[in-house]
Amino acid sequence: MNKFSTASISLGVGVGVSLVALFCKKWRSTWHLVGHVKRLTIYPIKSLQGVNIGFSDEANDEPPVEVTALGLRCGRLRDRCFVIGRLSQDKRSVEFITTRSTPSLALVKVAPINNFSAIHLTAPNMPSIEVDFPSNDKSFFVWIDPRNGVYAPSDMQILYNDGAPLLLVTDVSHDDINARLESQGRPLLAEETWKSNVFVETDQQRPFAEDHWGHVNIGDVCFQRLRPCTRCSVTKVDSSTGKHREDGEPLKTLRTYRLHKGFGSDPLFGSLLFVTNPGSVQVGLPVYARIKYFKTLSSEVIN
Repeated sequence: MNKFSTASISLGVGVGVSLVALFCKKWRSTWHLVGHVKRLTIYPIKSLQGVNIGFSDEANDEPPVEVTALGLRCGRLRDRCFVIGRLSQDKRSVEFITTRSTPSLALVKVAPINNFSAIHLTAPNMPSIEVDFPSNDKSFFVWIDPRNGVYAPSDMQILYNDGAPLLLVTDVSHDDINARLESQGRPLLAEETWKSNVFVETDQQRPFAEDHWGHVNIGDVCFQRLRPCTRCSVTKVDSSTGKHREDGEPLKTLRTYRLHKGFGSDPLFGSLLFVTNPGSVQVGLPVYARIKYFKTLSSEVIN
């Protein structure tokens, strides 16, 4: 590629980012304040416990939380850039292992160490493990067994998010499903059940208002809603026991009022977002949304 082409591409990218940032500021007056960031969570290894990040305490040495096109990043830690797997005998493929098939993975605690360049893993009746993270975005690990990891093949998917870089959930929607469970005399759900990256404490009283947040703005970061998040058996895993709930919740109750014919038998909870303007975020920042009513969603979701 010649110098002119490279310069043109760089200029185009720079102008594109600037226009998106300008778009966010220009439309700020038409956006609605919908709440504040209650919690930011990164899951360095898919299906294991998460790490809460983004606290503004000056005594905390935590690196800033970056929002990239691939999701949240804090230091070297990226969201779901590792996955546990079993290498085939011919060493040509990897079988991914998640809480869908192995719910006890939910008991593995993850703690950042070495200024968020590595993590320390602990679980009941298991030796602790330390896992280093790569210093660049081009090489990621697949964790094969408790002893070592190997670099993922170059043609393997790099990040292991389900469908989008970020998942947003609100407190009022979480409280809604818990109120329904409580009325049935069933155990309540922890906020961590949803494996969200952004948990919003909303100022709105209506649950599932996030169904119609077409665009979301937090600090200098802009997101666009991709689609609602469909829910599977992972939500039935009780992180305190490492076992599936025997009562089939929360899917059983969600299917009574959060189904949509476009998504089959998987109920909807939360919003999948992609990043239109990257930047940094922290807990406590206000959350703005541009309302976009999705007619099919509002008319066809059972509620």
